[in-house]
Amino acid sequence: AVLLLCLTLDGGAQRPAGSRRALTIEDYYRIQTVGNVKISPNGKWVAFSVAIRIEEDNSTRTETHLVSTDGTAQPWRLLHYGKDVTDALWTADDRLQYLAYRQQWSVNPDAPLAPPLRIERLPAGTRWGGNPLAELPRHHA
Repeated sequence: AVLLLCLTLDGGAQRPAGSRRALTIEDYYRIQTVGNVKISPNGKWVAFSVAIRIEEDNSTRTETHLVSTDGTAQPWRLLHYGKDVTDALWTADDRLQYLAYRQQWSVNPDAPLAPPLRIERLPAGTRWGGNPLAELPRHHA
């Protein structure tokens, strides 16, 4: 249902049945492309991206959105201090990890007002105290 909602063109339902018109460049800029749909490991959340063409400079803005699968929470656009995020993916502990300001961050969708956590990664191949789990991401506030 989320995908169909996002794919609907503005004003399409307002035209009388049977009326036709040629496509315009403005129509092209109203199309929103939905992709990168990812379901959280616990099945409670869906993350997806919406790509929007910007007419002024012919660029593309990509937004990341979250929606609960049971409809109990309002859908929301994931912003990192007012900026869009990229490369969203789910972690095994049901957090959404993303890239912002060239750093990895994660959020808990069950606590949308909680601040994001910065993720530090050890350099590739590093082992700490012989623990094979030392290479897993660590969360920091």
